[in-house]
Amino acid sequence: MKKIICILVATMMMAFGSICNASDSSDLSSEQKTAQLFIDAFKGEKVPAYDVLSRNFSDGLKNQFKEANYSGLQRNIKNTFGTLTEDKFYIYQRQEQNDIVAYNVTFDSNKQAQLIFVFDKDQKLVNVAVQPINTQQQSE
Repeated sequence: MKKIICILVATMMMAFGSICNASDSSDLSSEQKTAQLFIDAFKGEKVPAYDVLSRNFSDGLKNQFKEANYSGLQRNIKNTFGTLTEDKFYIYQRQEQNDIVAYNVTFDSNKQAQLIFVFDKDQKLVNVAVQPINTQQQSE
């Protein structure tokens, strides 16, 4: 009888634990889809029209990042870094009001950078940053 009670209690504890476990996978998945649109642009692939991409922008970003900026973005990244050749998911960090999704990327010019995407609590893109990684400082 004690064994049955112990098994029942253990089963209930595991069931309760899985109910309490929070899952952010759907948030991360939708945020990665938005980030992938920018990554595709930096790879030189065909990217969607500004109207499609801006659906995932917060109101503040829509005011700052107009269609003219979008059309020159791919060209500016290509001139500064080159064409993106490799991207690796680096980190997903949930904060109180924002989520941060970052990728480590390598360009054909052997330059490395980190693409940082900041999303609000509604999975709307708030900011995008390209942070160069100085490989000379890391190797010393």
